[in-house]
Amino acid sequence: MSRRHDERTQLMLLEDARRGLADVAAGRTVDADEAIRQLQLRRAEQRAGQPAAPVPPRPPAG
Repeated sequence: MSRRHDERTQLMLLEDARRGLADVAAGRTVDADEAIRQLQLRRAEQRAGQPAAPVPPRPPAG
């Protein structure tokens, strides 16, 4: 790879990290396990031909 490509990749990674930190600071985050569960349920419904309904949150582990 060229040095120019490497620099561009680094800049893109830094910008992505900056946006991610801004999301965390603004509270725009969700639990990863919950997000994956919702995506899996939505995809399963779509494969079954059912409309994708909102998934209620899972109760906290405890």
